[in-house]
Amino acid sequence: MFNKARKNCPGSHEIWIAAAQLEEANNDHTLVNTIVKRAVEVLVAADVNIKREQWIKEAMDAEDNKYVTTCQAIVRNTIALGVEDDDRKKTWVDDANSAIQSRHFETARAIFAHALSVFPTKKSLWLEAAFLERDHGTPSSLESLLKKAVERCPKEETLWLMGAKEKWLAVRC
Repeated sequence: MFNKARKNCPGSHEIWIAAAQLEEANNDHTLVNTIVKRAVEVLVAADVNIKREQWIKEAMDAEDNKYVTTCQAIVRNTIALGVEDDDRKKTWVDDANSAIQSRHFETARAIFAHALSVFPTKKSLWLEAAFLERDHGTPSSLESLLKKAVERCPKEETLWLMGAKEKWLAVRC
């Protein structure tokens, strides 16, 4: 059915997203990223110009509908589209902050995860991601993130202190 729909509507990103969401609904999370990655490749090859902002909106819509894996796959495969190398960090932080403002925390997490995979030693990115987890995550998600932060940035005192403070606060409560 998917292949027939795709052939009849070759420029439709919605069909690809629906296929990814169907896999996620059937608990086959392994294919979700493959489907979204293939969607981007096929649509770009067919000169279907979907702007990055539209993809981010699609990620947020997926999050709204509880398709977190699809949301993450959309972000992972599209967040860099049309962004100049010199502008990536700032653009992605702005994107994540916009997602946070609209209460799309999974989308923001996915954006920070991608940004940190590209810039693993940027203290400012780790701090932004930590603030997201502190304000909208769980104590364990914050602890996990801060552990990764100090592994990647072992000389960044602020990250160590934040981790220690959060651990101390968790023990006190």
